[in-house]
Amino acid sequence: MHIGLDLLTLRWTRTGMHAYLRNLVREFRKLGAPHRLTPYLFGHPDAPEPDHVQSLGPETVDAIRYVWDRPRLRLLSDTVVGCPRLTRNIDRVAIKLWRRWACRPTTRSYPALPDAPDLFHHVAVNVYPLSRVNVVTLPDLGTLGEPGAHSAELIELINEGLPLAHVSDLVLTFSEHTRRDVAARLGLPLERIRAVPLAAHEQFRRVPDAERRAVAARYELADRPYILALGRLEARKNLVRLVEAFGMLRRSAPELSHRLVLAGEKGWEGDAIFATVRRLGLDELVRWIDFVPFADLPALIGGADLLAHPSLYEGFGLPPLEAMACNTPVVAAQTTSLPEVIGDAGLLADPHSAGAFAVAMRCVLTDRALAESLRARGRDRVRQFTWEHTARLTLAAYTEAERLSRENPRPRPTRSAPADQARAFWRRWVVNEVLVRTLPRLARSRRPQTASCAH
Repeated sequence: MHIGLDLLTLRWTRTGMHAYLRNLVREFRKLGAPHRLTPYLFGHPDAPEPDHVQSLGPETVDAIRYVWDRPRLRLLSDTVVGCPRLTRNIDRVAIKLWRRWACRPTTRSYPALPDAPDLFHHVAVNVYPLSRVNVVTLPDLGTLGEPGAHSAELIELINEGLPLAHVSDLVLTFSEHTRRDVAARLGLPLERIRAVPLAAHEQFRRVPDAERRAVAARYELADRPYILALGRLEARKNLVRLVEAFGMLRRSAPELSHRLVLAGEKGWEGDAIFATVRRLGLDELVRWIDFVPFADLPALIGGADLLAHPSLYEGFGLPPLEAMACNTPVVAAQTTSLPEVIGDAGLLADPHSAGAFAVAMRCVLTDRALAESLRARGRDRVRQFTWEHTARLTLAAYTEAERLSRENPRPRPTRSAPADQARAFWRRWVVNEVLVRTLPRLARSRRPQTASCAH
C-alpha cells in the first residue's frame, strides 16, 4: 500500500508535533514497514525549508513530494520590473492570505495528488485532497475545550481541520482522554477512533554531571538550583498561574533558593507571563531562555530539581515523560490526558489553583525521600512508552482503515465548490487590495509636492 504522510505542521512547530512526525518517520524506516511511504508538503519544491524540516535527514527530505496549486502562484516581484516596494507589499499580503485561507480549498479541488497514495495520513489541518483511504491525527481538542487559551487564528486553523474526522476512515489521537473527547465533541463512534500514545526520544536519558554543568553554564544557570517549565510561552500552558505559584513558594519556603526557568518560544499572550513576573517582583528569579536546541534538552531537564507542567489542556504531554526519562521529578496539572500519561510517577495538582501548585512543588523540593521515589517511579513509567510501539500501532491503523474503507465506503465531499470559492476570494482580493487601496495610494505618493506661501 502507498501511504502519503502530511508533514505540513513541521513548518510551524519545533515542539510536540515535530517530535511526533520526526520519530514516526524514523521508526517506519527502522521497522522496514511493508508499505511505501511518501512524505508530502504543501508548497513549491524550490522554496527553502526551515531547519526543523531539514532535521528529518536527507533520505526523508529527498523523498518529499510537493503539492502546489495550478496555476502556480507567482510573486509579482519575480515578474514585474520596477515599483519594488509596491510588488513586495503585494507579495507579502498575497502570501499571508494564501497560507491562511486560499491554499486549503484550492488544493481540495485537485482530482488527485501526483502519483496518488492509496491512503493519506492527514495531520490536524485540512490541506490535502482526500485519498481513497484517509486517516487523520487529531492531537487534541484544546481549541474547543479551552477556547480562551488560544489565539483566534489558531482556533480558525485547527477547527478547519475538524471536518476531516467525519470523512476519514479512522481517527488517531495521542491519549484515551482525547479519544473520548473527540467522540463526545464531534459525535463520532469510539470504534472509529484509536489512541496511539507518544514516547520520549531515546536521547532523553540520565546525563553525566559534567554535561549537566556545561549546559547550565551555557545558559547562565549554574549559580543556583532551578525549577524548569518547558514549552511555548502561551496562554494554554498556564504559565501565569505557575509564576504566581512560584511567588507563593518563595514566600512559604524562603529557605529554598531556586529560580524558575521558562524554556520555549514566546507565543500568543506570552507578554502576560512577563507582566506577572514584574508585578510580583520576581525579575531576578524568573529566567526565560527561549527555544532550546534538541541536543541541550536532556542536560537542561536533567539539571532541574523539578519539572513543572501546569498546562490547561494536553492531548498527551511529552515534557513530563521526557523529564522522567532524564530522572527529574514532575509536578503536573491534574487535567485532560496528563494523569493518564504520568500515572503515579509524578505529583498532580489543580492547574487553576496557584496555591495547590505551590504546595506540590514545595513537597517535592523539601522532601528528599519523595523526590527519590518519584524519580524511581518515573524511570519505570517511561519504559512503558516507546516510539516503536507508536509506529506499530500506526501501521496497524493503516491496515484497519483500508479494511474499513472496503467494507464501509464513506461519502466524500465534492471538489468543485471549494475551487469556485477560492477563485471568488482572489477576485475580491484583487479588487479591494490592489485596485481600491494600493494603486490610489501609490498614485498619491508620486504626486509632486507643492509649497504655498502666505503673502
